[in-house]
Amino acid sequence: MTAHRQCGVYNHLSISSPNAKCKRNHPLTYFGTVFFLCTIHLSLLTTVFAGTTGKITGQVTEVDGTPLPGAAVIIEGTKRGVETDEEGVYLLLSIEPGNHTIICAMIGYESQAKTDVRVTSDFTTNESFALKEQAFQGEEIVVEAQCGSGSWGMFSAKALVPPIELDKTTSMYVVRRDDIEALAIVRDMTDFIELQAGVTVDENGEEITVRAGDAKDVAYYFDGIPLPTTDHVETRVYRNFNRLSIQELTVVTGGMNAEYGNALGGVISVVTRDGTDRYHGLADYQFTPPGQKHWGQNVFESPMHRGNTHWDDPAWVAETITLPNGQIVPAHSRLDYTNEIGHYLEGNLSGPLLQNASFFFSSRWHRDPAAFPGPQLHTPFNLNTTLKLTHSPSNNIKLRAGWTLRFQAGCV
Repeated sequence: MTAHRQCGVYNHLSISSPNAKCKRNHPLTYFGTVFFLCTIHLSLLTTVFAGTTGKITGQVTEVDGTPLPGAAVIIEGTKRGVETDEEGVYLLLSIEPGNHTIICAMIGYESQAKTDVRVTSDFTTNESFALKEQAFQGEEIVVEAQCGSGSWGMFSAKALVPPIELDKTTSMYVVRRDDIEALAIVRDMTDFIELQAGVTVDENGEEITVRAGDAKDVAYYFDGIPLPTTDHVETRVYRNFNRLSIQELTVVTGGMNAEYGNALGGVISVVTRDGTDRYHGLADYQFTPPGQKHWGQNVFESPMHRGNTHWDDPAWVAETITLPNGQIVPAHSRLDYTNEIGHYLEGNLSGPLLQNASFFFSSRWHRDPAAFPGPQLHTPFNLNTTLKLTHSPSNNIKLRAGWTLRFQAGCV
């Protein structure tokens, strides 16, 4: 018997200013915006919500094909393991997505390990063992898992997946942690989603549609918890997850399973990373040098202004106008918008806390220069931070607590 418990709490705190001028008059337009996302879930073996774990199954036999009942199959570095049944078949449930090392051992036989066994959310990985009989303790045999070629949108590389996935009944694309870290030029989750076949993003980069459907028909899941896709005025979805906090991004464009409700167009599911028993960290920085960020001439020297501007005339430059509130401001102002520099900084840190407990922390900050002159020549201060705590009191129980904070000054 299996059970799973998940709950999500969403808080939206805003601070508005009567003097702030925003791009549009909308209930969700604020002078400062703080977005909180908290998730707590208790998992026992498997899930009844959107899947965030996979399974590993296979058969353990002798070299001649005779089944071996009672063989031990464990995941290296964890306390997870099972014994084979009378047919030599084993089944490991609720395995975190990613690469794992599986070890098979039995008294009287040589131990065997398979490295880089790839596990994908909602799918079953098949790995079988053929053990060789021995009369004494010998060296461990290490066998690499089956390799095939796989592609996920624009990603195409040697992947540790079988050539034919027997339990795959959907049209889906999976972007894994290794792919995300390898493609450093893409830094936004929306860009990763847009790379997949059948996905379209509007000109503002806000609404995502699958196979020419409506944006509201796309269901979003964060660690198995459904996210709201509308504020009852228009479609609004929180997709601002840190790139280096994602373990697996799945885009389902057709043939969704019954576990996904209210998904008429497609499903986008994000599984975040867990902490490990060792300390790890990663940092990513990008610098944007000063210079013109668009093609053609400087905006203030473009042909459309020819004959209408006189920047060499001190009297014309000194002209002023009076605003309705009585404030006197210069009538002509030339901004040096090409001298702005940009920064992008993102990093993560993970490791153990106490016995059977770990943490994963990530944060992102960026300062993007404007391509054209405007009220602001660069993006306002912003910070996106996530924290995830994981505790495993036993082999079959895992507790997770997650927290996400997004802060952005200025209008959105």
